[in-house]
Amino acid sequence: MHLDQRLRELLAESPIEEVPAGSDHRCAGGTHSTLADGRRLCWAPRLAPGERVALDAEIAQQPVPSALARRWGSTDPAWVWPEWTVAEVVAKLTDTPILPLAARGHGAAYTHAGVGPGLTWLTGHRGDLVVTVGLRQGGPQA
Repeated sequence: MHLDQRLRELLAESPIEEVPAGSDHRCAGGTHSTLADGRRLCWAPRLAPGERVALDAEIAQQPVPSALARRWGSTDPAWVWPEWTVAEVVAKLTDTPILPLAARGHGAAYTHAGVGPGLTWLTGHRGDLVVTVGLRQGGPQA
């Protein structure tokens, strides 16, 4: 099965759950992203051996912090947050700290160039959020 197809299958089988701010939900057995307003997204798909998933989300219209805007060259949330969530997911799936990964640049070109085969992601909108999910098959940490 193609990697993109497998990721879509995981999303269809196990939808992402939104947990209200203040909940003690711990996302056991899954991956999560905590938003600036305290909400949490949780995703716990059933994975095959050797698979890993990651999730990152941001509030789509929240202002871009000045340090991030300087690094990424834009204050436009519609551009920065999709790029940032991809970088976060790739960092999680490759066990790479976000700052060295982000220092390589931004966008799909830098990301694909640095991660090799066996990794894919999808980015989209969910209500007021920008959400990126990713899947890695194989690799040393899978």
